[in-house]
Amino acid sequence: IGAAAAEVLPMMTASSSSSSGKQKYYRSALDAGCGTGLAGRYLRRLVDGPLIGVDVSKNMLDLAGKCTLSAGCGLDDDHEDDHEDDDHDEDDDVDGDKSKDEPLYDGLMPLDLETMTIEQTLRDPGVVARRRRRTEGKDDGDDGDDGGDADDDGGIVEDAFDLIVAADVLVYFGGLERVLSNFARLSSEGSALIFSCERTPDDDDTDDDDASSSSGTGGGGWKLLPSGRFAHSKSYVVRVAKEAGYDRLIGYEEIVPRMENGEEVEGHMFRFVKGGGGGGGG
Repeated sequence: IGAAAAEVLPMMTASSSSSSGKQKYYRSALDAGCGTGLAGRYLRRLVDGPLIGVDVSKNMLDLAGKCTLSAGCGLDDDHEDDHEDDDHDEDDDVDGDKSKDEPLYDGLMPLDLETMTIEQTLRDPGVVARRRRRTEGKDDGDDGDDGGDADDDGGIVEDAFDLIVAADVLVYFGGLERVLSNFARLSSEGSALIFSCERTPDDDDTDDDDASSSSGTGGGGWKLLPSGRFAHSKSYVVRVAKEAGYDRLIGYEEIVPRMENGEEVEGHMFRFVKGGGGGGGG
């Protein structure tokens, strides 16, 4: 999974750039099915606020938990600054030097993508405490309020994600209805959802008994592959995403997420926006 994520995520983050070439910055992001954290290395530079990783594997999360702003999660030690965005000023670089040993993720949770909640992620006490420390550090030179208490978060706690990324994760799901609906419940209006799937042709979207028995959906659109992973058709993904609340498909690309037995695996990458807005925080 990690190897494929390393290939897919640069394309995903590039798709989060504005038409002027500047990357959009998000208030909060969910790395859904984060694995060992390779995706987080690319996502961190897009997120001003909390970056949360969720995975069902505790062992994977333990590895992701060892990653810091300056080490681990696929970072090349010889080029550890190459991933930083050029838009940051010198003060940002100084702050980065001081905090380079901070964890890459603000929270890592062993949760089910279909049932996780905001209370378990953005409102987790550890995430809130880390967010408060960072906010107070930025405001040390200010005369105003340093950011609320447990009952009044003072804008520190986000109520929803405005970016969710699932890199090479939904290949382990057959039907996508439950997981995409839960992503929508966790997301703010105008938020972005970016994910990749393995691809099956739209002509597999049939309603006959064979499609129903092979896919288990009753309407086709996805199938179990010999690899044990699932492939999904574009029309099925777009339909289910729209039903979940992601009204706008603003980016689509056919990709090769991995090589298998010397052959290219067919995949595709989607970028949706929920409701109105442009899917960026900044």
